[in-house]
Amino acid sequence: MHRINFCKILVILTLLFSNIVFAAQSKILIVNSDNNIHRYNKIATEFKSILQKNNHVWDEIDLGNLSNPESTLKQTIQQQHPDIIYSIGSKSYSLASKYTNNIKLLFSGIINWHRLDVEHNIYGVANELNPSQDISLIRYFFPKVKSLGLLYNKQYSAEYVESIKSKAVSLGVKIITQQLDKVEEIPTKLNNLLSQVDMFWLISDPILVNSKQSVQQIFSAAKQHQKPVYVYNDVFIKYGGLLAISADFGTVGRQAANLFMIMEKNKSKNGMVQIPAGSSISLNMCEIEALQIEFNQEALDSVNKIINCPDIQ
Repeated sequence: MHRINFCKILVILTLLFSNIVFAAQSKILIVNSDNNIHRYNKIATEFKSILQKNNHVWDEIDLGNLSNPESTLKQTIQQQHPDIIYSIGSKSYSLASKYTNNIKLLFSGIINWHRLDVEHNIYGVANELNPSQDISLIRYFFPKVKSLGLLYNKQYSAEYVESIKSKAVSLGVKIITQQLDKVEEIPTKLNNLLSQVDMFWLISDPILVNSKQSVQQIFSAAKQHQKPVYVYNDVFIKYGGLLAISADFGTVGRQAANLFMIMEKNKSKNGMVQIPAGSSISLNMCEIEALQIEFNQEALDSVNKIINCPDIQ
């Protein structure tokens, strides 16, 4: 008799515990700007893998496959009433933020998040590393580099460039910049800039990397001036990038998932934005040889990927 009662109590407690756990889980909607873009796909895959390990369920929208993404997203939010929306990429964030109201918003994959109207209930993983990391890395590899040139569009990158300038002062590097409003200005302004600096820094500004043609213009001009180019992603190594430090997309996805867990537990509306926790360093030895640049041999120990001439397709 006692054994039967104990079993009944155990079943009841198990059911109660299961209901408590289920009730505590937040409803999350993942909004991907375009799952066909490799970095967005990788971020989403790793994010969902963490959720799955923690027995979370989610709904997902790929805006890249929709004929009317804004209307579909608005309708989905209104029907599902998610507790948290995870936006991957600028497009998904700009659309989702219109209809969130009191919904917490999590983001990643956004260029220069400082330009966004980030409210107190916003969480995210930045697209860029801390500028101090970039500048310190450049100085570590190339101690003779004293000046860096940046082209940027004010609308997209003003805050990020100001952050770079402020960090550079304490690190003994001079930052020389040129603003541009449209792609057509790249050749003229870049030629003027390259004559004044030791190295050009290609940032993730959508005007600069507007197309394959605009990217090729940048590297063509740098080659003519015999100036090295520091890039924010190793995809530009094949164009002639000298050194790249890239945020690791898989790590970004896992980091965003951990932020989601924090958002679930945090009942207040104090948001936070973290810099990427993982990165990968690539060095183009072929470009070093072509430009005959002196570099710190000891820095090779910190390189994740060394690219030689035959490896560049």
